[in-house]
Amino acid sequence: MMTKSKTFTFLAALFLTCFIFSRASPLPSFDGGEIASVTLKKLDGKFKFTQINEISLKVEAVINSGIKDKDPHKYFVQFLKLKVSFADLNIIPKPPGIVPWEKTLPGVVDIIVGTGLSIFYEDEVLDSGIIIKS
Repeated sequence: MMTKSKTFTFLAALFLTCFIFSRASPLPSFDGGEIASVTLKKLDGKFKFTQINEISLKVEAVINSGIKDKDPHKYFVQFLKLKVSFADLNIIPKPPGIVPWEKTLPGVVDIIVGTGLSIFYEDEVLDSGIIIKS
């Protein structure tokens, strides 16, 4: 049989455990899944942006024509005032298009909707479009 001090300690620990877990707030839920995209008509391509959590986007891209050079350092994506080479994004040119590409990047669909996306070959704009909600 338990002594009074052990009983008191056990009941106090049980009370604290129940109290702590009854006060735990639930994790915020993420409704997400919003999708935006831009169609690149001249390049027969599309970039799709899917919200996967509060701060991240899954970006998927396909380009089926208009790519003539295999060097990823000569092609660029301009998006939200950033101009980044295919090489830096690990996009692989495979003339006449690219190898289908997917990457997770920081971002929010609601912020990028209405902004432009352009594809460059060196300093020449190959195609561009406006990102719209799908």
